[in-house]
Amino acid sequence: MVSKIMTSNYTIVEPSAELIEPPDSTNYLEFLERCEDVAWICYICNLRIPKDKVSLDHIIPILNGGANHIDNILPTHRGCNFAKMNYSVKEVLSWRSA
Repeated sequence: MVSKIMTSNYTIVEPSAELIEPPDSTNYLEFLERCEDVAWICYICNLRIPKDKVSLDHIIPILNGGANHIDNILPTHRGCNFAKMNYSVKEVLSWRSA
């Protein structure tokens, strides 16, 4: 019998530990392309993101019904992503003018 462990939006299949992505999920190469598309600029603070500090942010959080699809994902700094938590984009962008 093959056991399955659910972690985040991925299924890890034992014993080979093969990573299987859900059909609607974003892969790493798509995420890197998105980073290039936005010139590695964090949409929250509007500053450049060092490649070792990048974080994948769901524009509409998964908890609020957002999808794990590239159209719902933008790169952010890890700290900005952590601060955003489950706030809406409108709320987050209002922080810039505060």
